[in-house]
Amino acid sequence: MTMYESIGGEVKVFALPSMYNYLYSVLSLLNNRNHKDFVNWRLSVYSDMGLKQLALNSEDKRFFFEQFFFAYKLMNNVKFLSAQSDEVKFPFIQLGCMAFYYASYSLSGCFLYLHNKSVLGTHAKVYRYYNDVCKILTFPFNLTGRYRDGSLRDFDIIHGKNQYPVSFVHNKNALKKVNTSSFDYKSATVSYLMGSQKFYWECSQLLKEAKKEARKKEYINFKTKDARLIRDNYFAHLPDANYLSCLYRLRGKINYRDSIFSLYNLEKATKYNTFDKGTRLLEIMLEILKYFSLDIESYFKVSLGTAKFHEEMLSDMISRTTRYNHLFPEFQKKLFYA
Repeated sequence: MTMYESIGGEVKVFALPSMYNYLYSVLSLLNNRNHKDFVNWRLSVYSDMGLKQLALNSEDKRFFFEQFFFAYKLMNNVKFLSAQSDEVKFPFIQLGCMAFYYASYSLSGCFLYLHNKSVLGTHAKVYRYYNDVCKILTFPFNLTGRYRDGSLRDFDIIHGKNQYPVSFVHNKNALKKVNTSSFDYKSATVSYLMGSQKFYWECSQLLKEAKKEARKKEYINFKTKDARLIRDNYFAHLPDANYLSCLYRLRGKINYRDSIFSLYNLEKATKYNTFDKGTRLLEIMLEILKYFSLDIESYFKVSLGTAKFHEEMLSDMISRTTRYNHLFPEFQKKLFYA
């Protein structure tokens, strides 16, 4: 018995597999397309939309330059860490996960800024507004959903539902699987989506206010019709669950709630292998970031029309980082402007 166990500590073995299986499923639902084919497909999709051409002022250009550069830098941090040996990179997984999270939010910020410059401020505002515009992104980045009411029973897919067969059934055990053979990727993705909204509701000020109002009217729970109405009125103000709110939840797990990177429970011969899944996590995050970046940049490029701002931005960043082994936007430049 370790000291951690002897003083009442509990080795957490669920948080890491749920995170890994969720992200593995997101990546699998992208169909693992060749990156160049993926770019060509997304450029074609957005070109067919007849997007309104954008004219950027200096303030716009500064915002995009800073946010894209931040995202590229963090993507290369994930790339660097994922390329290390397992023993070297495992203690740094938490740093890589935070880089993945902030890179995703910087890319999302650029995407949302194209639609409404005034909505950005906090990460909570970003993932709330993401609900309104993400439907044009590729699946599963466009996936959103919410419970029908505050009962947390029936969950509706709002955006992305046409990618699901009518017979699709949520599998509550999808995130607990030890291996990923014959894995139900859609079920795992929706499971984390559902769990995220349930988590935010149970931790929200909205639920506290609903309980407070119910107590004032002498309801001890939400089992009666009138009490449920109080709950549902507050629940209606909770945002839909989406890809970004899932990442926001992952950030909380990494930073605050779970000792999932504590270096405990790393025995390689056990049924659930923390070490193996942990060391693969950064590679999966890097691939997701690549697809997410290429999808958003395809939209960005089509929106700019004939403007060369995107190409010039990438070229400038590369020229300023030539002394480093990992040129920050080199991956994007090769795919968009070979």
